Amino acid sequence: MPLIGWTPSDQSDALPITAVVRSWEDRFGARLLEVGFAEIRLLASRSPRTRAGAQHLAAEQFAFCDECAGQGLHDVPAITDHLLNSPLWTFWWD
Repeated sequence: MPLIGWTPSDQSDALPITAVVRSWEDRFGARLLEVGFAEIRLLASRSPRTRAGAQHLAAEQFAFCDECAGQGLHDVPAITDHLLNSPLWTFWWD
């Protein structure tokens, strides 16, 4: 069973998180950069370059986590803008 060594408090196991992170690793070169108490941070070497690609990924990230980018982003348009400007993806669960 794949593990990332951490499970947020609102998840029963790490398998769904690991599957999503693995998919982003394949598609965007995303690597686990940091693990915190209630957050993980990824560094993507191939972030989306188009607005359409960023919107698609933003929708995935919005479904994956209730707060993205470490800035409390709670909607797809705000996450899209962040993805177009930063290769750092932060997810925080409270």
